[in-house]
Amino acid sequence: MDSRLQSALKTLGVNESVKALAVGGDWQVGQGSSLTVRSPVDGEQLAEFKMASAEQVHAAIEAANKAFR
Repeated sequence: MDSRLQSALKTLGVNESVKALAVGGDWQVGQGSSLTVRSPVDGEQLAEFKMASAEQVHAAIEAANKAFR
């Protein structure tokens, strides 16, 4: 991962090991499409992440709703 991106994510409290979605207390790696992050300065690819799938998002919402009740 690019050092500039690492610095920005660290500022936000996110480190490079955060690559998963918590669903009902279980961590799941994203199974959706890939998201490429590019520098607005020169278009250089900084990082690539797997996004959560629709099924993973729905499961996370259901788990949060259940926990709320």
